[in-house]
Amino acid sequence: MENVKNITIRTDEQTSVTVTAYAEAISAGDYSELTADDLVNADFYKKLAYVYCDNNGVDWVNAKRTLRIIARKFGEDVYNDVKENLEATQKIEFSRAKKRKASDAAKENAVGTASTNAVAREVDASSNALELTDGQQQVTFQHHSNDELGCYKIDPYNGRIRICNTPMIVTKKYVNDETGRVQYHLRYIVRENGTPVIREKIVPADILLNKSSLLKLSADGLLINSSNASDVVEYLTDNISSYELAGMPQGLSTTKFGWTRNGILSPFDDSVVFDGEDQYRQLYDAFTDVAGDRDIYLNKMRWIRSLGRLEYNVFISAALASLLVSVIHINSFVVHVYGKTECGKTLAMLVALSQLGQSEVHHGMITTYKNKPAGLEFRLHCLNHLPAALDDCSQLTRDMERNIEGFIYDLCEGIGSLRGTKDGGNRVLPTWQNLTMSTGETTLSSYCRKAGGTNRVIEIRAEQSAVFEHPEDIAAFFADNHGHVIRPFAELISTMGRETIAEIYDKYKHLILPKKGTDVLSKQVQPLAVILTADELLTDYIYYDDVYLRDRLDDLVAMLKGRSDIDEHQQAYDYLADVCTGNDARFQWDTAPEDRSSNAEQWGWTRDEYMYVFPSFLKSILNRGGYRNIKEFTRWAIEHQLTDANKDGTCKNYTICGASKRAWRFRFAESAPVPTSTLKPVTKSGRGSDPNEDAYYQQLAQYMNDAACHTRDAQRTPGQQAVRDVAHDAG
Repeated sequence: MENVKNITIRTDEQTSVTVTAYAEAISAGDYSELTADDLVNADFYKKLAYVYCDNNGVDWVNAKRTLRIIARKFGEDVYNDVKENLEATQKIEFSRAKKRKASDAAKENAVGTASTNAVAREVDASSNALELTDGQQQVTFQHHSNDELGCYKIDPYNGRIRICNTPMIVTKKYVNDETGRVQYHLRYIVRENGTPVIREKIVPADILLNKSSLLKLSADGLLINSSNASDVVEYLTDNISSYELAGMPQGLSTTKFGWTRNGILSPFDDSVVFDGEDQYRQLYDAFTDVAGDRDIYLNKMRWIRSLGRLEYNVFISAALASLLVSVIHINSFVVHVYGKTECGKTLAMLVALSQLGQSEVHHGMITTYKNKPAGLEFRLHCLNHLPAALDDCSQLTRDMERNIEGFIYDLCEGIGSLRGTKDGGNRVLPTWQNLTMSTGETTLSSYCRKAGGTNRVIEIRAEQSAVFEHPEDIAAFFADNHGHVIRPFAELISTMGRETIAEIYDKYKHLILPKKGTDVLSKQVQPLAVILTADELLTDYIYYDDVYLRDRLDDLVAMLKGRSDIDEHQQAYDYLADVCTGNDARFQWDTAPEDRSSNAEQWGWTRDEYMYVFPSFLKSILNRGGYRNIKEFTRWAIEHQLTDANKDGTCKNYTICGASKRAWRFRFAESAPVPTSTLKPVTKSGRGSDPNEDAYYQQLAQYMNDAACHTRDAQRTPGQQAVRDVAHDAG
């Protein structure tokens, strides 16, 4: 053992029997003659590395472990020296035989030949995915490298080991403006028909640096599989950490269209990158697509506007009015065009949306009511300030139709449902502030039972005649010509500023209010004012055609709903009357069983001009119609003298077929007398000392007395009335 320390390392062709024997002795555990001097002798490690790495290099790890265990026996200083020497030894160049072996392995794994390398070199050096030339220094990885053939791991013993055949590099870091989540800009090369093509992709950090999630990138052409995913993650981590130390550039990203913090519309703001292409690639492509000649397109739009079809001109202005909703700070709303089939409703939507991009239905800008609410929420979240488009409300799913008010509420409130994630957290809460364009053969309000959903919808009735003789030609034109309005319109809004636009909006608000009078609803006035504002901007700055919607203001205001149109209790009363009218067999309770038209379950009875409904069936009938608050409905009916009740607000007992039955008695027609029990006598209790108040109570008492007399007169039989008339004349 002693002479081993003095042996000189020979060339590859030579062998050292003594060193080999020494190494074999250590492998066998024979290190009894080792001293501290041996352990700290650098030449000792060279000899050991030569033998182990040339003959059976995999055992070098075991040798290092063994030497460290031995070193601890000689104290901390010897151990530290051994550790230092071991690390230095890893950097030595091993024998030519080992180099030749690594070189052969690299050749076997290489993709392509010299001709392939020549093709790879044809990639423009200024845009090479492996070059960080955007004003940044070239980054040198610590333990990895890349070239035109792929990515490599640098092994101290085996040299470069290729881990992926797709060249890739992370060039920039992005922080999402809404969520704060970190994402990275990945550049990589794929080959199409043998030609290298550079591609770019923004990938969330939790996908890029997770070996399980990283496999998703194989769908984009990256040659990543379950075997090399771990090595690729190590490569990317080394890439990111090395580049961040060198000063990796950082930018903002967004998953939403619409106004950014810079006052520029996404996806047209170059300083903010849109990172939602994967989920919303169709939408992104549709809104960024510009085709055809601008002048030809504008002339076609001027001609369509000149036709004077209200549904077309409203939709054309509404598509751009969506950008003003957040600027003026009003709630989102729905513009619904309805009419019979083939009158051009969907074509009107397509024409209007062509101002924003490729609006053909199969390109994704227009969708239908068949979608699930959750999917629509995240679509709206992406659209943000750009208009949503839902075609044909007759395709409402059963769940959505049952809760149409809730669906409209969600559209107009601009906030979705909070949903959890599988790891216990919460997903991003969907939010938006825009306008939804809708079409259908019937009104949306026909599906609604509550006022809250109805007054958020502006409904425009389409004319029943077709607009174009060959509508397919119009659709084909806008398939080839589109996207020429949204950018100049967005720039116009940014230039004018919110205050100027708000002044135009206020002008139209004050024009609408007097025409609607006291029956006005702010949730109807605000959307129409926004549409008229967008129409003025389009007319004055884009189309220059003097075709203003304000010239049809009376027609538009007439379509707005008033308070009387959306009274939920009035709708419930009308629904109850319809049910009683359409179910005669269920309201024959006072008829002898043998004379009834059927054996149907009895819900009440009708007599004269009144309908009597049993309390339990009143609740079930109204609930079936979507009206849940029965107590508020009966209170409203009492206040409007449509029913009578006990003093505590409960229904009364009535005698029918010799039996006393509790029921609600409603007027079945406007001509029916007012139920008598609603005419409560006026007392002096609680009255103050104000003489005007006394006069009011006197007038009220006289009115109620007259009304009671009228009711009693109306309820007398002809014979009773004749007797009363004789007595009155005699008196």
